Amino acid sequence: MQQNPIQFQIITCNLTSSPEKFICISTQCQENRDQSFGCYECLIKRHNQIDQLHFDKIIEITTFLSQIQQKQQKKIELLEKVIKEQNSKKKVVQQKIIEDQNILNNDLVQQRIEQLFNIDLMKLQNEKDSINNTITYSNQQQCKLLKLFNEDIEQYEKEITEKELKLQGNVDQILESCQIVTLQQFNILKNQIQKLQDEYQKQLLLINQLKTQQITNKRNTFIEVLLWFYVPLLFLIFLYLNKEYPHLFYSTSYDLESESDLKQIIEKIQDQKSVSKNQTNQSWLISEILENRSVQEFQNFTLLYENSFSEPFTNYSYEQILLKVFQDKKDQIVCIGAKLNLNLKLIGCDLASEIFSLTQNAYSARKSKNGEIYWYWFSSKSFGFSPNRDIALNNTDEEDPSCELRFSYGTTKNLEDRRIGSLKGYQNTKEYNLVIYMLNENN
Repeated sequence: MQQNPIQFQIITCNLTSSPEKFICISTQCQENRDQSFGCYECLIKRHNQIDQLHFDKIIEITTFLSQIQQKQQKKIELLEKVIKEQNSKKKVVQQKIIEDQNILNNDLVQQRIEQLFNIDLMKLQNEKDSINNTITYSNQQQCKLLKLFNEDIEQYEKEITEKELKLQGNVDQILESCQIVTLQQFNILKNQIQKLQDEYQKQLLLINQLKTQQITNKRNTFIEVLLWFYVPLLFLIFLYLNKEYPHLFYSTSYDLESESDLKQIIEKIQDQKSVSKNQTNQSWLISEILENRSVQEFQNFTLLYENSFSEPFTNYSYEQILLKVFQDKKDQIVCIGAKLNLNLKLIGCDLASEIFSLTQNAYSARKSKNGEIYWYWFSSKSFGFSPNRDIALNNTDEEDPSCELRFSYGTTKNLEDRRIGSLKGYQNTKEYNLVIYMLNENN
């Protein structure tokens, strides 16, 4: 597409009657019109007066405008080429998203990719239209034209290329975070999981063998039986045996001569009853925010991830977690929160599809379909939960600083981007670990 010509009207110099059709293209004279424009005689005279002897920089305006025209045409051709390439890339990526079965939130990813490409294409088109606009040579436009003349086309092309590479990087990041995995990558990960499962079975077999040995041990057998009785019955058995069969009772591996021994057994039974009750039905955890819970309450869960708050949460970790969660294509209960020793300071639970769905709104979290908990997973800022829709991600949630039910973990490398309730920043959270649990399939 040919660019419209730059308009120019030649006038006559009042001093020499020569045509004012020359211009100095030196950057030293760029800001001073009297020094950079006029008839040839006047320009030479002015340059001699200020000791600027770059006479080779004085050229006819027609030549000057022609060279600008050529540069602008090259820029237009470059932009047209990039626009065409970006449109092709957009179609390829969109088709890849449609065909790939390993991607989560198909519609959401399509929307985000479309938005990225459209913004970039709009900027390129606007720049092209701006170059195409007719420029009239005038006092007001002279400085602008001189800058265009001295512009480095190679540098311009390099800047355009860098912008497109940045766009491609953003697209790749979205595709990565949304679990697009090639068949080859999937098979590699599948083999890794199989090895871990085999190792787990070996360890499980070893544990069962040890338990079998313990059962055959007469001393331990007696106490194991006792531990499964309710407290009142245990107490009666204790009194009866102590009175009627002292020789048998005192031959066991446990010394129950003091009340404290019995108290320890009773407390252990009560703890086991409490854990058993909590493990019976975990569906109550869906869309719940919990505070100060024991890790024992999550014995029916698999620990998918645990790492210090002083470590970044990477895209690779995100991919590995998604692969484990959705490998059986089931929507399991997942819990995310902060752990200190054996205490879960703050933890939120919901179905995996609710927790790992990507969001783009930095001021509004997405309400769970299952209850009163609001989730966000903003890949370039943070992820977490809150008791209501209002959030303020910069990068972590800064909404309602005193609220104890807000959890936010930054996805950047800034260790200050951490929040556990009213605790914020690195110094207040560095002792904690980020934990992610998933309910075991048979529960």
